[in-house]
Amino acid sequence: MQENKLSAKNQAATLKKETKGGVLVRLMKTDDDIEVTWPLYQAFHQESRYQNLPADKALRIKNIRENFIKKPKRYGFFIAELKGEPVGFLSCTITRLLYTEYRSASALGFYVLPSCRKTLAGGRVAMKLLNHYRAWAKRRRAVEIQIHVTHGFDLEQVNKFFTKTGFRLCGGNYSLEI
Repeated sequence: MQENKLSAKNQAATLKKETKGGVLVRLMKTDDDIEVTWPLYQAFHQESRYQNLPADKALRIKNIRENFIKKPKRYGFFIAELKGEPVGFLSCTITRLLYTEYRSASALGFYVLPSCRKTLAGGRVAMKLLNHYRAWAKRRRAVEIQIHVTHGFDLEQVNKFFTKTGFRLCGGNYSLEI
């Protein structure tokens, strides 16, 4: 994996100091962070239902820069590191509900590398990402956070994890190729 050297700006942006277990979660702030997360994104893409669509690195960099870096009040992108190596991410957005002034936060991507996912550290990584997402949404006065599961594998394990962490099942995801 690429060496992950934090710039002074990234160090200042770190939301929490490294704690027991060596897991650090920080908010994406710079182009260097985009580059560091590219291998994570590639792994995420290969496990996704969109794996047959090409992953365009230049377009991804442009979209992340224009949204997650330039619009931090609306978009968040959390990077999880274990012993200094990126092992997961959670990207999110916040929006007003159509029929009210209340806000809801939605995870756009939530991923932990397979090599980390099935370990105790993987559980800590996932929980820390969720906790940072929740705190981010609360600071933006959201009334809820949502996770949309669209990958279609390990659904029993995914359901167990989310219900154990306080989420409730409230619908389903449907798609139709056009």
